Amino acid sequence: MPINIVNVELFAELRQNYGYYVDKTEFLVQFLQDPTNATRFRLPSSATLFTRPRRFGKTMFMSMLAEFFDVTKSSQQLFAGLKVAENEKLCREWMNQYPVIFLTLKEVEGLTFEDALDEIRTRMKNLYSDVEPMLDRKKLRTADRDVMDDILSAHASIRALRASLQTMSRILYALYGKPVIILLDEYDVPVAKAAERGYYDEMILFMRIFLSNALKTNPYLKFGILTGALRITKESIFTGLNNLDCFDIANPKYADVFGFTQYEVDQLLSDAGLEEKRDALREWYDGYHFGDRSDIYCPWSIMKYLADVQSVPKEKPKAYWVGTSGNELTKAFLGRMPSTVQDDIASLTEGKTIAVAIKEDLNYDQIYTKEDNFWTLLYLTGYLTPSSDSANCVVSPGPGRTILAIPNREVKDVFKSEINSWFSQMLPKDKQEDFFKLFWKGDAQNLEKSLGTMLLTSSSVQDYKYREHFYHSFLLGIFMLLYPVTSNREAGEGFFDLIVQDEREKRAAVIEVKRADSKKELETEVEKALLQIEERQYDVELKARGYTQIIHWGMAFFKKSCKMGVRCSS
Repeated sequence: MPINIVNVELFAELRQNYGYYVDKTEFLVQFLQDPTNATRFRLPSSATLFTRPRRFGKTMFMSMLAEFFDVTKSSQQLFAGLKVAENEKLCREWMNQYPVIFLTLKEVEGLTFEDALDEIRTRMKNLYSDVEPMLDRKKLRTADRDVMDDILSAHASIRALRASLQTMSRILYALYGKPVIILLDEYDVPVAKAAERGYYDEMILFMRIFLSNALKTNPYLKFGILTGALRITKESIFTGLNNLDCFDIANPKYADVFGFTQYEVDQLLSDAGLEEKRDALREWYDGYHFGDRSDIYCPWSIMKYLADVQSVPKEKPKAYWVGTSGNELTKAFLGRMPSTVQDDIASLTEGKTIAVAIKEDLNYDQIYTKEDNFWTLLYLTGYLTPSSDSANCVVSPGPGRTILAIPNREVKDVFKSEINSWFSQMLPKDKQEDFFKLFWKGDAQNLEKSLGTMLLTSSSVQDYKYREHFYHSFLLGIFMLLYPVTSNREAGEGFFDLIVQDEREKRAAVIEVKRADSKKELETEVEKALLQIEERQYDVELKARGYTQIIHWGMAFFKKSCKMGVRCSS
């Protein structure tokens, strides 16, 4: 029978509307229970940070915590039947016992620093507006009344805004006589947007004071929990916050709290009567490695697909992550990296892996300083995941490097969309028809001119350092604009570089790529490439599959110069 999928991000709305909830409340037991004595509970660190990719359920998780702890709520009904409700002692001691500040920064996207501050002002004004009717203002400290009036004016000074979290915790303590739990969702989005839009230093300084005031030596704080995509180093934001506990995607503790496990997906499918979709979901949405778990799915995509397939039973999986805030964070950086990165991404979409020196405390302002930092960003934000496939690594792995791969079909489609965007700039749509006519016609001379022009305008010589892999990936991206391309696969008596297929016209092309050491050697390398295709019979499977036209292309490159040669298969 169908399950009720309610497309909201807040726990209370989901439960009140009888939506299907994948139960993550066991976290509360793990987080609060004393590991030395199951009958006791412990006070967590004053600040705990969880870093996970976007769209992995962080806001749902944080709103669940807010509903559980908030002293202004009565949450027994919301949690009835869930795992945490089985622990009656924990619920008596913790459920609805503490004032809560729940703030999400996920949509703070100002074009300027002042725009971003205005968005934070609005969020803080809303929090203060909720509290004001319950207060006896005469009992507040004069300084706290001044900050509150400033915040409620919607034109708060930056000084008041920096102090606003700490001030609210003091006000709530005065109101309830209990320390405050601060829940800060997607804390790093303002910093990511600042890095993208040119006001990083100002935002880092603001966030450092904003968070440190609230989480460092705050006597009115019970504890704080933060979520984000990256752990920004203590030196940048968490200055002096030595008791920060960070659980990133490599940490095995709480590895299954965000995202769905295989067991949870199987239960979902069973409840929905859709067990036959299991293999398709694994191909499209599985493959993320968090801690010691290698069976993590993207919950956003799973629920979107199940909602679609319950309405249209023949609906096929697709890349729901494309165009969502799940990938906007990283998408902003993709086009600004050197062409070597773009070329390696093209190879990753063909099943290759890459070896990276992971920097787990990466700052957003460091992303452009090293290619490894950019790959780290892709790893921490869910685009890449650890792999054991060293044989297909584009660069030989070495000590201290982690092999990464694209986790699933959905992310591959995200990358392919980006690749099409990059290479469409080099070969615009209005010129693609002429280019591919030359290719299928076997016009080596004019195709050589066209590719040479693209090389001259696409990147610097330093970008590719004479690597054959650069040229291979460059061609892969160009031909992917219009046709299915297979790369580095076994055929005949060896491994071909590229095969381009045109199913509609029943024609195909085998491309062998060579790197020359000088311009003089280009023609020799082209002949070697053509001979290699013929001798190793790379086209044998194409012939067996009934392709009526098969072209052999030998392509040789030296820096920004190229030479083409072509033969028709006999």
